[in-house]
Amino acid sequence: MPSIGPPEAKLTYISNVATVPDASQITKANGSSKLGFDSIEDTIEAFKEGQFIIVLDSPSRENEGDLIIAAEDITEEKVAFMVRHTSGLICAPLAPSLTSSLLLPQMVLNNTEVDGTAYTISVDSADAAMTTGISAHDRALTCRKLASATNVAADFRRPGHVFPLKSRPGGVRERSGHTEATIEFCRPIDAIRVLEEDGGVILTDFCSVVDVHKVNEDAAPYLNAKVEECASRGVPRDTVRCHRLFGRSTTVREKWLQQPNLWTILRHFLRTVSIPYNDQGETKIETDPILSAAATLDIGPGVKAQDLHRDDFIWQQTHNDGNQKTYRVGHDVSLGLLVPGVDTSPENGATMFVPGSHLWDHSRRTSPEEAVPAAMSVGEAFIFLGSAAHGGGTNTTEQSRSVHGFFYCRSYLRPEENQFLWWRKDEIESWSVAAQKQSGYILDNPFLGHCDETNPLDLFRASL
Repeated sequence: MPSIGPPEAKLTYISNVATVPDASQITKANGSSKLGFDSIEDTIEAFKEGQFIIVLDSPSRENEGDLIIAAEDITEEKVAFMVRHTSGLICAPLAPSLTSSLLLPQMVLNNTEVDGTAYTISVDSADAAMTTGISAHDRALTCRKLASATNVAADFRRPGHVFPLKSRPGGVRERSGHTEATIEFCRPIDAIRVLEEDGGVILTDFCSVVDVHKVNEDAAPYLNAKVEECASRGVPRDTVRCHRLFGRSTTVREKWLQQPNLWTILRHFLRTVSIPYNDQGETKIETDPILSAAATLDIGPGVKAQDLHRDDFIWQQTHNDGNQKTYRVGHDVSLGLLVPGVDTSPENGATMFVPGSHLWDHSRRTSPEEAVPAAMSVGEAFIFLGSAAHGGGTNTTEQSRSVHGFFYCRSYLRPEENQFLWWRKDEIESWSVAAQKQSGYILDNPFLGHCDETNPLDLFRASL
């Protein structure tokens, strides 16, 4: 099963040290011409659309701005822009696994560069359309070849006129450099590509091991109480659940589920945009996905496998449109995210997943032989479309397997869990605005879910 993260990412980007010639030439990702910082969400969206972005590092470090664009979006004209308005050196940050597979050793054995920038030997594409390698046309071709998912070492001449940079496996957490920042921008875009192709993907380095332990501890009192209840009644332990995890764990609510990369993926698949019929003009309605359910599942020893199923059956989705060859954005109404509380394997019942099943017609049935295990280490996460067939595996070990599950749906659907009845007013007030919004207390669409024509949160505040 494909995995996305700094060590495995195959998508390549171009980074270049930029000196801004004129403030009037800068347009922010949100369309403003004023200088300043965009939100990470706006920047990722601009990057995904093939625009240039400028990433600044700390004033105590290089204090530079790098002009960055996805290599798959680079053109002769864009290379010419980079050369004209920057130092002219075109670099291509790569994941460590890619520098190895392309046989790109470090430029020097003893790197004495001040910030430890890991230059590999330079390259040119070996394509027949190449000339000297230095032109904007040739460098754009080389960069696009580096971005190709099918590239091999023989596709490049050495030395050349594009300078690959080897990123650190831990990304910006390990080294706060432009190289690592560029690779980080790759993650949601590459994840989206794999999700469209396979229906599911494992996200490496989703969170820290420490944070997983915190969430395990948040859920433990509720899980233990249910285990004890089963024992007192003399019934099999089976699978126990801690519902309400969104409110019970600050780490989940304010950290895991607020990651910009995650929201780039969620919005790509579940954001709803419409222009309703109105004879007075066009009014666009844009709504983000909302939380449908959040719970910890603790699967006990000996628990049998689930039937392979699609999660979107909850909303009576049947996909009677034939077996599709390519994915169509808008096809899905839900998406799931599983974060393991312990390392998962086929032995302890890792989720079984059927790649490509999100494109199947409702009449197409799967078999266990088509499923592969989503084996993960603590700190990773499995994200999958609601139309993809999956199911928990059999736990053949003597230990339970815990997994934290988070499920999102389109804003106009009724969530699986009716969480409005769970939380006290003071609890909701302590949440961030982003958390209040994704749980439905603040509305995107003023016409759906309102209370006396206002947000549910405003009704709560009025009654305090």
